[in-house]
Amino acid sequence: MKPITDKQVPATALDSYFLDPATVHSKMQLAINGTILSDAAIQRLAGCPGDGEIFAAQDDEAIYLESRHKELIVNDWRNANYVEIRRKQEGMSLYLDYIRFAETCPKNFGAVVLLRMAHEARHLGFLNIELLAAGGSGVKGNRWTEEFWGYEAWPRLGFDALLQPAILQLIETEPHLHGMTRVSQIIQADLPWWKEKGDGWDMTFDLTPGSAAWATLHQYCVKRGLMP
Repeated sequence: MKPITDKQVPATALDSYFLDPATVHSKMQLAINGTILSDAAIQRLAGCPGDGEIFAAQDDEAIYLESRHKELIVNDWRNANYVEIRRKQEGMSLYLDYIRFAETCPKNFGAVVLLRMAHEARHLGFLNIELLAAGGSGVKGNRWTEEFWGYEAWPRLGFDALLQPAILQLIETEPHLHGMTRVSQIIQADLPWWKEKGDGWDMTFDLTPGSAAWATLHQYCVKRGLMP
């Protein structure tokens, strides 16, 4: 399998932030299904901007990528982002454990990061991208300990999940939402309602070519002027 190149990832208005290589620190050679991962591939999978640093480790279950950047990755969790390449019986999955960039980053910076991650992961034969879309109303029974907005941001970029029982109960009294079964349906029908009453949960981006996830992500980027 030939490695993907930046030319195979759709061009965006924020590409200048990713042109320079990141420094990859690893004590061993990283490979997926027999394909050795180049530093450029690792950088895209990790979502690391140019001139950042990536610290890689692995065990039998996963490859762990910790990204740092003194200007663009500034957050409450050690000023680092964490991504895992998980080996599952059914195939490979990219897990976004913690992703938060500096407030000074350009608007929609995260959307471009996801776009680059997703194209690399699909090229390598990954099944999906997974994460916990944190934040929300806490209607499932537990309030969030921090203010997160992943529960409404990630679905707008193509992540989806079945509605939890607590949400299904809420929409029984909402005629325009009644009968819906997935987060994506509510996001499309009434985003303000989801922002107010929705709640975070495990969500998945389907990397299958032609999936609704791809359409949602590309449409998002086009509408915001990130892609032609």
